[in-house]
Amino acid sequence: MQLFVRAQTLHTFEVSRLETVAHIKAHIEALEGPSCDDQVVLLCGVPLQDDDVIGQSALEFSTLEVTTDCCEERTWYSAPI
Repeated sequence: MQLFVRAQTLHTFEVSRLETVAHIKAHIEALEGPSCDDQVVLLCGVPLQDDDVIGQSALEFSTLEVTTDCCEERTWYSAPI
């Protein structure tokens, strides 16, 4: 199945329906360098999980967006009142 992945550049992948988002991240790491742990894969703005199987979604001919998560640790807090 054909899948488009936009990271730093646009890539076209032929993937099997059994591959996961983690496999896509590994392809991007090999091509562009950002580690799999730092990548966030989005479909229509919604983050996908690493164990999501490509064939279980209607992703053929879709474009996935890959961004990097630049924040290693997130701290959530409330401002004092």
